[in-house]
Amino acid sequence: MATWTSPKTDWVSTDTFNIEDYNRIKGNIEYLSDIIQTYVGAFDYTDMGDDLTNYTGYWNVAVFNAFETNLENMNAASYMQDIGTTKTFYENGVFITYTELNRIESACQLIYDLYELQASSYRTYPFTMGALTEAVKP
Repeated sequence: MATWTSPKTDWVSTDTFNIEDYNRIKGNIEYLSDIIQTYVGAFDYTDMGDDLTNYTGYWNVAVFNAFETNLENMNAASYMQDIGTTKTFYENGVFITYTELNRIESACQLIYDLYELQASSYRTYPFTMGALTEAVKP
């Protein structure tokens, strides 16, 4: 299971996007996918590939579109919060902007917070239901 990393939700126009940011966003979406599949069940999920380890290749626009699609599908499968308008990225088009990064990472945080709240509200009982032994039965 992927691990949750606190998202960066204060992007500004002068910030640079790097491998650590990419892997954090991808990892958080994978984490949320695992949680939602546990609570809600399967939903349409697009594989985002492996984490990046170096800058030898180019940014893959398909993965940025997978970020968007997966967030939209997770939101639809769960609480239907307002997470903004899904954007589609194109080859040789405008690179992801700080406003999109803020929207994506804030959406991840919102969905995470909702599921953490749900998990914390489950009741537990100090006994096991249906655990009667032969000696206790009437």
